[in-house]
Amino acid sequence: SDLPLVVSEIYRRRRDGRKVIAVVSAFAGETDTLIAEAASVGGAKSRHAPRLIALGEERSAALLAIACEAAGLDALVLDARTLSLTAGGPVDDAHPENVDVLLLAAALTARDVIIVPGFVALGPTGEPVLLGRGGSDLTAVFLASALGLGETTLMKDVDGVYDRDPNVDDGEALRYPALDYAQAREVAGKLLQPKAIGFAAAHRVAINVERLNAGAGTRVSSVAAPPAKTRRTPPLRVAVAGLGTIGEGAALRIAADAHDYR
Repeated sequence: SDLPLVVSEIYRRRRDGRKVIAVVSAFAGETDTLIAEAASVGGAKSRHAPRLIALGEERSAALLAIACEAAGLDALVLDARTLSLTAGGPVDDAHPENVDVLLLAAALTARDVIIVPGFVALGPTGEPVLLGRGGSDLTAVFLASALGLGETTLMKDVDGVYDRDPNVDDGEALRYPALDYAQAREVAGKLLQPKAIGFAAAHRVAINVERLNAGAGTRVSSVAAPPAKTRRTPPLRVAVAGLGTIGEGAALRIAADAHDYR
């Protein structure tokens, strides 16, 4: 149900004249299911397990590409093998090392959006390896660094980093407009992959933490600012009269965005 929101986010940025590299993770719960399946036949830490576990990201990438095409966006999926995205270290907690930047840049020039399955790379033997839990964050930061972009945006289910869970304590939660890398390791470790924060700090890549189609959020860089109360716009109440082809499509899109509509 989030795919239309993702496509809208990509389309909004494309309409502003920007190209998009969309790094995708698996759907909620899918990675755990695949890890359990690998464990049931021998072990999730087998050198062959990443080949199975990475199917979650491959599925997300394919479905997003289909959804983008349906919306008129020229999309291309580039996986780790095509990109020569390599990594070293343990098969389930590797660190990215190299990527074919020229191929990626050329593809981005020719297309509206490049979709990259996150979390997976190729190890020294050419077999898939994983970048640790939350590894799609690291994929996005690594690609931004490789392209010399200086920043990347990570889309989460909250509109920034808060001093407490805003879904639990919405009335009192304070949002950080800016965090330095050290602070981010302390307060955003559950929201952002710590390895991704560390890589961003070492390579001076800023991370913008946002929610789909929400704007604003938290910027992780060398600059920090204290948390503050955010002004929440109340959800817009919408009634749809008629559920024909257009009305039904609009109703489904509205229903998928529980943050902004009722």
